[in-house]
Amino acid sequence: MRKKFYSNLTLKHIVYNACNEDPSVDSVLMDIDPESVICMLCSAGCNALHYLLDDPAHIDCIDFNPCQIALADLKFTTIKSGRYEDLWNLFSMGTHPDVKSVYRHHLRDKLLPVSTKFWDRNMNFFRRGLIKKGLYYHSLSGSIPMCLDWIKKKDKEGILKLFQTKDLEEQKALFDQHLTPYLNGKFMRLLVNTMFKTGLPSRQLSMIHNNVEEVHQFLLDRIRYVLTELPGHDNYFYYQYFFGQYKEDCCPEYLKEENFAMFKDRADRIQLHHADFGKFLEKTDQTYTHFFLLDHLDWLIHDRQKLSQQWLNILGQSRVGTKILIRTFLPGLEWLPEEFKGHVNFTKNIDDAVSKDRVGHYQETYLLKVTTPLSNKMVS
Repeated sequence: MRKKFYSNLTLKHIVYNACNEDPSVDSVLMDIDPESVICMLCSAGCNALHYLLDDPAHIDCIDFNPCQIALADLKFTTIKSGRYEDLWNLFSMGTHPDVKSVYRHHLRDKLLPVSTKFWDRNMNFFRRGLIKKGLYYHSLSGSIPMCLDWIKKKDKEGILKLFQTKDLEEQKALFDQHLTPYLNGKFMRLLVNTMFKTGLPSRQLSMIHNNVEEVHQFLLDRIRYVLTELPGHDNYFYYQYFFGQYKEDCCPEYLKEENFAMFKDRADRIQLHHADFGKFLEKTDQTYTHFFLLDHLDWLIHDRQKLSQQWLNILGQSRVGTKILIRTFLPGLEWLPEEFKGHVNFTKNIDDAVSKDRVGHYQETYLLKVTTPLSNKMVS
């Protein structure tokens, strides 16, 4: 049943309608430059666009879920179409007053076949309804703003002020007054179920099931830290969670009009691949300077053979000095088999950068540097 559930999840639905990892932290840690060749999990495509700010040579964006590929493809194609107003409406407001016409006349013919198959059925995602009020209310993660819509109007207004003030003391007071009562009650349990249980591997689900109170407290502490110790006015992640859209002064870099020409010019450097991550690496001749793995390895911990093969694939397509960024919900180093520890070094002193992460729901973040790549023959 679990296999059937995840197969359905990863083949028929958008899981993440926006990336949930802070690319500003990534840019600090990874030192991307014009010589960089990046391999990454696609997710919603937002972070791949952000990395273009650092002018890399090429980005390969891979995802086994065709719906995630379709979402990123629509985003990239809208940018390449040169119509900023369409980009803003579709991916900031999450709605478009003339979405079917824009799709039919300006976007559809430029999309990948896997993308047209998805969007021919689902362009209604960008229409405003009573419950689903646009793109960010759809997908599995779209249930977050739907849950948050139940917050009382006066508290929602207070939360809005939290994202407007530049005074941390006022921000803390607004958090305590308008959010803490919800986070300490049944609302938090609903949020945990909504945010995590629909998109986590079984190892993580078991951890949550066996340590419910501990997990709730961990998430509460992280949310409190992010929204009281870090500035809220530019935290577009949580703004979108609460309000189901972005705004001009609180949005990803790819949505800012002053950046639009640059992103349009560089968008062709991103290549989308609908494929299994490991199998893609087995077939490519490219070697990479950077890997962005999200929590991908958490999904493989239950199968040591697959995990080892994945590391063979990664190290087989690495160079000396290749950087690997890993996030995990789990404690410990189960994701790194013993036989590969001698091929990488752990970068120390990353805590300052990680402490500025505006999402903060991962338990650990690691930055590895490859010291001894493996030959491509070993991978095959």
